[in-house]
Amino acid sequence: MNPSVESVPAVQPLPAVSVPGLAATLRGLGRAMAFSPDFRAFYAALDRAIYDGELLPGLRLELGSTEVLGGEGEFDLGEGVFNVPLVGKGELHGVLRVARRDNLRRFGAEDLHLLTALGGFLAALADHALAHRDGLRQLDMIRFVLDLAPTGFAVFDGALHPVIVNAVARDWLGAEAAETAALLAEPPANGAAARAYLRLGGKLVAAETVVAPATEGRAPVRVVVLVDVTPEQTALLDTLARELYRTRCQGQSLCFALIEHTGGRSTLLSTLPQFRANLPTDAYCGPYDAHRVGIVLPGQPYPAALRQIRHLRPLLPETETAVALVVVDASLADGEAVLEAALAAMRPLRRLLQPTVLLHDDYSAVNDMLELVLRHEFGVTKSSSLAQTRELLARQHFDAFITELDLNEGVSGLELAREARVRQPEVRTVFTSAASRARRTEDDPLLRQSAFFGKPFVAGQIIAHLRATLQTAAE
Repeated sequence: MNPSVESVPAVQPLPAVSVPGLAATLRGLGRAMAFSPDFRAFYAALDRAIYDGELLPGLRLELGSTEVLGGEGEFDLGEGVFNVPLVGKGELHGVLRVARRDNLRRFGAEDLHLLTALGGFLAALADHALAHRDGLRQLDMIRFVLDLAPTGFAVFDGALHPVIVNAVARDWLGAEAAETAALLAEPPANGAAARAYLRLGGKLVAAETVVAPATEGRAPVRVVVLVDVTPEQTALLDTLARELYRTRCQGQSLCFALIEHTGGRSTLLSTLPQFRANLPTDAYCGPYDAHRVGIVLPGQPYPAALRQIRHLRPLLPETETAVALVVVDASLADGEAVLEAALAAMRPLRRLLQPTVLLHDDYSAVNDMLELVLRHEFGVTKSSSLAQTRELLARQHFDAFITELDLNEGVSGLELAREARVRQPEVRTVFTSAASRARRTEDDPLLRQSAFFGKPFVAGQIIAHLRATLQTAAE
C-alpha cells in the first residue's frame, strides 16, 4: 500500500443543515433581493445574510471580491481557507469565502461539491439582481425618450393600471389616467388598432388603442397613442372664415354641414379620410369636436350640398346620427354665427334626407289633409299666408311646392309658383284647382313642367307623382 495514500485521513462530510440556520439565512436572502436595483447594496446584504445566518454549522462563510482568488484561483482542500467562484452568465461576480470555525475536520471533495452548488445559487441571485438593475435602467431610458415625444404614449396592464405614461400623456390624461383609458374605444377582436376622439387637457385628442395579446411570461397590455388633432379643428374654422369672406366679396354660394353621432362611443371622426375622399376637392372636412364633423361646401347651393350629404350616407352610422345643413347668407355675420345656426338646426339624418314639401292654400283644412297623407314619406311645411310662404322660400330649401291656383290674397298661385322657381330653380311645382291646366300653365316656360291635379283630387295620385319626380331629382 502506498504510504502517502495511507497518511491521508478519511474525509469527514459536512453535518446536516440545521433548520433554524437555514431559515434565518433565507430571510436574509429575501431582504437582500429588495436591493436588486442597487447591485452594491444587494451584494452587501447578501454578504450579511451568508455571514450572519450560519447557513452551514461549523463553517464561516462570507463574500469577497475576485482578488482573493489570486492569480490562479485554485481551491485549497487542505486545512486552510478556500474560495468558491460565483460565476454568473459570462461574468464573475465574486467569491464565496469558506473557512472552518474549528480544527476538528478537514475539507474534502464532498464539501467542494456542496459549496460549489451553493456558489452557483448565489451567482444566479447576482445574475437576477444585475438583470433587474439593467431592466430598470432600460425602462428609465425608454421613459426619458418617450417624454421627449410630442405625442402621448401610455401602456396599461390588463387591469388598466398604468405601466408607462409619458409626460404628454400624463398632462392630457391627468391623475385618473387608468379611468380615462378605460373610456377609450375597445380595439377590434382581430387586434387591429381602434381610434377614439375625446377632449383632454383642453385639446381635441385622437386616441389610437392597440391590445398586445398575452404571450408566454407576459400578460396582455393595452398601448394607447394620443395625438393632438386640435390643428385640424382650427383648420376647419379657418376654412369656414375664409369661405365666408369669399362669399361676401364674390357672391358665391356657401353651405356648411355639421354631422353628429349621438351614440355612446363615437367613431364618426375615424371616417374622416373616407369623407374627404368622397367630397369635391374644394370642400373641406374636419373635426368640430370629439363627436361632430364639419364640412365646408363652397360654391354649392343647397340642393347640390344635400346631394353631397346623400353621397356620404353609406359612411354614416345607420342610427343615432344627426345632421344640419346651413345655407350661409348675409344674416350669418361670422363663423360663430354659422356654427350656432348649425347646432340649432341639428335633426336626425333620416329627416334631413327626406324630400321636403311646402304646402300653400288659403284654406288650412286643405293643408291639414295633405299633410296627413304626405308626412309619412316627406317633410311637410304648411302655410296659409302669402308673407309666411315668401319668408319660408327665402330661408328654407324645398324639393316641391304645392299651391292652389286661385288664391284670395291678390296674387295667383301661378305668380307665387314663379317666385318659388326664381328663388329655388330646382323646386318642383304642383298645382291644385278646379280650373283648366291648359289655360293657366302650359304657355309659361317657367312652369311648363308643373303637375296639375284638379279638385277634388285623389291624394294617392299626388304622392305617386312626388315619389317619381323627387326620386329622379335625387338621382
